Amino acid sequence: MQHTAQGLGIPLRSLEIEIGPSQFEAVIAPTDALVAADQMMLFRNAVRQALRRAGYHASFVCKPPFAHAVASGWHLHQSLVDLHGANAMRRDQPQGRAAAGRCGLGCGAH
Repeated sequence: MQHTAQGLGIPLRSLEIEIGPSQFEAVIAPTDALVAADQMMLFRNAVRQALRRAGYHASFVCKPPFAHAVASGWHLHQSLVDLHGANAMRRDQPQGRAAAGRCGLGCGAH
């Protein structure tokens, strides 16, 4: 999967084992929403094809249809940077600057 992503120019930051059997998490470098969506679709299709050629079946379902299987589900990480490329969702913002990602609803983002 890593070689496939790199060969397609997808900026794969990490490929990690997820909580359930045969589940992996692919982390792609942050970019704008449209590019990220295109990269994810390209990655999913490329992984399916590459693994099919190797005799495996790749699935991106939220919960595997196996009894007693652990489901991690599909999830999306988000990032936000300011005009200078700095993380705008940092919790440790300088005095007087509120984090842009703070929800204000008690969601733990502050």
